[in-house]
Amino acid sequence: MSNNKFDTIASLRPGRYDYKIKVRVIKKWRGSTRTGEVFKGFNIILIDNMKNRIHAFIPGLCFEKLEEKITVGNVHSIKNFTVQPYKPTDIYRCLRNDKQLIFSRDTEVEDLDDDGTTIPLIFFDFVDHSEINSLSNQKTYLADVVGIIKTKDFRELRNQK
Repeated sequence: MSNNKFDTIASLRPGRYDYKIKVRVIKKWRGSTRTGEVFKGFNIILIDNMKNRIHAFIPGLCFEKLEEKITVGNVHSIKNFTVQPYKPTDIYRCLRNDKQLIFSRDTEVEDLDDDGTTIPLIFFDFVDHSEINSLSNQKTYLADVVGIIKTKDFRELRNQK
């Protein structure tokens, strides 16, 4: 692979370690245990120029090396990571994808110039409101509900404190 060629998220498969992707970081967060203890590692959502997204986990062993390099909104070149399929028992996935990325001490992250048009700044996976009930009865994927307003006189709305 030449230095200028990038793989797409859709082309990533388990079993190889030499992928190189050009992606934007659209979300970054740290998880916590049920008792509220914060994990040392962190999670990110990446999107490429084909609007494919993937979740990546950065474990504690490479937290310090990569935490400052990975910035939400920035475009990065990322290489030397593991593509790992989700297990059927994995629950609360943040994206509808059958795989995730796991970074290691060998993972390299480089900032790239961004013209703001090649890779989307954000991307949503909307569903029809008729699917909300079925989403609430499963644990494989997380779902956010922004809200549904059926009828309301907007003159009566006010902020609640």
